[in-house]
Amino acid sequence: MIKSFCYAAIGSALAMLCLLLSGCPITNTATPDAKQVAMCRKLMGINPQLEIEPIGYYSISIQGLDYFHRFKFVAVTDNPIELFDESIDSRKFVQNYKDREMDRGTYSSWWKLPQTGLSGGRFSVKRLGISWGQDIWFRVNGDGTITVYTVMESG
Repeated sequence: MIKSFCYAAIGSALAMLCLLLSGCPITNTATPDAKQVAMCRKLMGINPQLEIEPIGYYSISIQGLDYFHRFKFVAVTDNPIELFDESIDSRKFVQNYKDREMDRGTYSSWWKLPQTGLSGGRFSVKRLGISWGQDIWFRVNGDGTITVYTVMESG
């Protein structure tokens, strides 16, 4: 509980620092536009053939460098293997996945990441010439869709 609070506080402090320095644009929207969705598909390795419904997008950039992205979407599939391209080894997904990123962004009303019952995993990927840590959580909804939460952090 304290660990989760600390991560949320650090994330909030970073966002406030960025605002004060005004060199760190922050985007937080429950209605991502086509450009944001296309960027998320490319950056996060989302299967380009997969039909998705975007639920929300959040990003922080520091001096023009991408730093942190969060994207939530519903995918029209019931097979987690179909969610991402080959850069994400879906065999490494685990049930009841939890990680340090899990509580970040709880101040975004669209995020609402459940604290239990999610599968997923953490991956190291290289995209756009940058190394990223990518956390993925998902829940198979039982209606032919999967709700997906993914966080990417550079560095």
